[in-house]
Amino acid sequence: MNELQQNTDDHRKAVAEVFHAMGRSMFMYQRIEQSLKLLLPYIVKDGEKIPENPYRDMKELLASKNTMGPLFERLKKSIEAPDSESVNAYLERVVANRNELIHSFSKLSFGSLATIEICEEALAYIKGKHLYAVPLHQIIDQFLQVFVKSLEDEEFIDLKDVE
Repeated sequence: MNELQQNTDDHRKAVAEVFHAMGRSMFMYQRIEQSLKLLLPYIVKDGEKIPENPYRDMKELLASKNTMGPLFERLKKSIEAPDSESVNAYLERVVANRNELIHSFSKLSFGSLATIEICEEALAYIKGKHLYAVPLHQIIDQFLQVFVKSLEDEEFIDLKDVE
């Protein structure tokens, strides 16, 4: 194998690695969005009542085109945090990171993926944004697992009906 072919093969592998990281991050952001759509009807401030028909609200959210930004706005209105400014700033940064990856990646300085070095820069960027959202994903995912288990135990809803 000559040097040019090796460089081309290495570049293809580097581009594939970037695409893999992008896909992994997009999947995580989608999981956060879907989980919030399931949970938000049941998340209320202390002293407030759960909506009369949270199951209907959940189905409406699942069918909606609402993305992370509007879902986080609803979440922020539904929770009380000791340091709400920090929570809000974190959520806003997660949304900004997601939006940049989804809508603007190819416009960034490394968006061309033209060389192995540029691919490495893009990969570092994606991994950094991904790692920033991982704690939120883990918290929401754990909460969702406990929540779904409690619904199943109480036979509150038939989860087969949730699409």
